[in-house]
Amino acid sequence: MKTAKPFYKSRTLWGILIATCCLVASGLADAGVFDLAGDLRSHLIGLSLIGLGLAGYGRARASKRIGRGKP
Repeated sequence: MKTAKPFYKSRTLWGILIATCCLVASGLADAGVFDLAGDLRSHLIGLSLIGLGLAGYGRARASKRIGRGKP
């Protein structure tokens, strides 16, 4: 893993970002910041699990390091 790839091509970082955004939105709804329909809550949890799965897959398949955006 000596070569670097731009950060935006990382499956791991995208998966973590998706999962984090979904969990934060769900947490804010639980805190009463905004109302969230019950069926959307289950979709957010499912999307969070997909994001975590993507992060795990990206980490397992990684062949390059993450750089600062230059290939």
